[in-house]
Amino acid sequence: MSGQVGDAPWLLGGDFNFTLSPEESSSFDALVREIEVFDHAYFGPIFIWSNHQLDRPIEKKLDRVLVNVAWIQFLPHSQNDRFLQLVAESWQPTMVGDPMLKLFTKLKILKHVLNMLNSKAFGNISARVKAKVEEMESL
Repeated sequence: MSGQVGDAPWLLGGDFNFTLSPEESSSFDALVREIEVFDHAYFGPIFIWSNHQLDRPIEKKLDRVLVNVAWIQFLPHSQNDRFLQLVAESWQPTMVGDPMLKLFTKLKILKHVLNMLNSKAFGNISARVKAKVEEMESL
């Protein structure tokens, strides 16, 4: 299957309702190994699900973001702790409405946060690239 996936950067995120662990083998584990993706660096609690039982507690990580090596090469700053913290913080507010409206609103907030990070961390690289293109065109 890896030939079908290709070398493009991949980011897969969601509530997979499956765990990845050495002691549990599943078709999800096999698929993750076959398409060569792994957990992206994460800022926040490790486990997001619990059975809330004190005598036999079980905690699992079901929500995850999986990436491949090409993603890390394509966007290396996505492994940066400050980047991860900003993304986590921007994603935390509870939204109201249908699921698509919630997703749209969270992505809109995230876009603003990432634009601010771009300006602060990279000196607004989009504006710098545009200026260089204009400079080269005038030669």
